[in-house]
Amino acid sequence: MNLRSLLRPALAAACLLALATPAAASYEPTGTVTVSNPAPAPGGAVTVTGSGYAPLSQVTITIGTAQTVLSTVMTTAAGSFSTSVTIPASLAGSQTLTATGLNPVGSTRVLAATLNVGGTPLPATGSDTTVLLVAGAVVVVVGGGLVVTSRRRTPAR
Repeated sequence: MNLRSLLRPALAAACLLALATPAAASYEPTGTVTVSNPAPAPGGAVTVTGSGYAPLSQVTITIGTAQTVLSTVMTTAAGSFSTSVTIPASLAGSQTLTATGLNPVGSTRVLAATLNVGGTPLPATGSDTTVLLVAGAVVVVVGGGLVVTSRRRTPAR
């Protein structure tokens, strides 16, 4: 084997590596948007918190089908924000609050939270079982005491 036959494949591989372009980063971290009170009163204030946006970019917060702008905020270096907004007094019922900005790779990110303006939060369902648990424990203790007492009374055979 001569030197020339070894250099040709090595040179071809080096050219391919030099011409190859790195794959585009398609990683897009997830984002969230939450509200402090999912059932605010009309005219009430809620704190909107979001993450997953481009660092130091603007996020516009809107509400309703008319997309009424409630606030425009600047994200932190970590791509998150938190701001207080006032719900318009004219709104009622189920409303969608959206936070629109850029994600870390530069595409538009729209995240949403549903509010029940003027409503109540979801009711607590079920019943309080504390009384039943205490009554059950008392029955078990009394029953155990009766079993022990009855075994002591039974004469040995």
